[in-house]
Amino acid sequence: MNTFKKLDEFEVLSFDLDDTLYCNKKVLFKAELELFYWLNHNFKISKQYYLENISLIRKNFLENNMFRNDLTLFRLNCLIILFEKLGFTIKKSKLAAHKALEIFLFYRNQIVVESDIIKLLSSLSMKYILISITNGNLDIGQTVLNKFFQYNYKSGKDGRAKPKADMFELAISELNIKPSKILHIGDSYVDDVIGSVSCSMKSCWINLKQEKLNTNHVITPDFEIKNILELKKIL
Repeated sequence: MNTFKKLDEFEVLSFDLDDTLYCNKKVLFKAELELFYWLNHNFKISKQYYLENISLIRKNFLENNMFRNDLTLFRLNCLIILFEKLGFTIKKSKLAAHKALEIFLFYRNQIVVESDIIKLLSSLSMKYILISITNGNLDIGQTVLNKFFQYNYKSGKDGRAKPKADMFELAISELNIKPSKILHIGDSYVDDVIGSVSCSMKSCWINLKQEKLNTNHVITPDFEIKNILELKKIL
C-alpha cells in the first residue's frame, strides 16, 4: 500500500463497480455465451457468423464514437444492426434486439462478490455513506450489492462516462457535500483517479495490474492499494 497525500476525514466512499468489487471478465464471458446460445437456438446464427459480424458492428460504432457513454444503448444498437444484416425489417430487428438484450442483461447482473468483500462493505456502510459511480451497465438493484449503497450513478443515464466530470459532479451536488469529503475507489487510473481528482475528490487506486506511476502521471491518487481488501488498512 502506498500513501501519496495526507487525507482529512471523509464522509462518503464512492466505488467503481466492474473489477473493483467483483471479476467482471467472467461475468461478461458468461453473459456473451448465454446470448449466443439464445441467438443460435432461436435464429440458427452460427458462432462464426455472430463473432465476425458483431465484432465489425462494434468496431464501426466505436470508430465513429457512437454510444460510448451508454453501454446498454451500445449493445442494443449493435444487436439491431446484426438482425438487419440477417434480413429482418427495422421493426422486427428492434423487437428481436430488445429480447436478446434482456437475455444478456439477466446474466450480466449475475455477479459473484467474494464473502470477504461483502463483509467489508457491510462494515463500511455502518460508518460511511456508500455510493457507486460506474461506466458499466450493471443493474445494482438486481444484485447483493444493492443493500450497501445509498446512491448509484451510471454513465448514459447520469451523464458521460468517466473520466468526464458529469457523474462525479452529480454525486457532489445530490449529496450536498464538499468533494474533499468523498473518497473515490476504483481500478482504473484514467477513469477513477484522474476523473475523481479532477473534481477535487480524494482517490484510492486499486492497482490490479501493478502499473508504475512515472513523471507522465501528473495526477496521483491519495492511496494506492493492490486489492479492495486493503481498504481495511486505510479505514
